[in-house]
Amino acid sequence: MGIISPMIFICLFLLKKRNGFGDILLAIILKMCEIIGVMISVATIFQTLGGIELPVPALITKLGIFIVLAAFAAYFNIKLYGNIKEEICEDCF
Repeated sequence: MGIISPMIFICLFLLKKRNGFGDILLAIILKMCEIIGVMISVATIFQTLGGIELPVPALITKLGIFIVLAAFAAYFNIKLYGNIKEEICEDCF
């Protein structure tokens, strides 16, 4: 979270300024949050199968929060890519 939090604030600043790099950074952050959610879930499953006992409160805070984060990231990623429209330039070819 030491890299993600400042990157989110930079992305927010760039999006408010309507800078195109903010859109690119937003897509990267959302994809990264989705991947982290999946990785934490898989790691927790393998830890449980490996015999590492995790108390229920630790499972809720470790797994639950990252699943919610990944779900929100996936939702907003779908909305972000759904708003992209392809425009064909007739003069370009």
